[in-house]
Amino acid sequence: MRRPAYGYQERTVDSGRSEITMIWKVLARWAIAVIAVPLAVAGVRKLSDAVETRRGSNRATRLMRQSADAVQTLFGRPKRRRRWWRGSR
Repeated sequence: MRRPAYGYQERTVDSGRSEITMIWKVLARWAIAVIAVPLAVAGVRKLSDAVETRRGSNRATRLMRQSADAVQTLFGRPKRRRRWWRGSR
């Protein structure tokens, strides 16, 4: 019987076919990176904005906004600009 390549682990399912579990791990990591992290960043940004409207800017809201910007730039998106001035970009 041929052994799977390094890093891959075969297991048999009840139906008798084999599955490569490494692919599922890669898909799970991809789903976290593509779905969960941007949702968390949006939630942190929204929370920061809500606290700022009630209590004004403080150290905690600035830290939340800066961390959301840092995580957003890790995933290849440009940093979201805050427009507090009027006029064109």
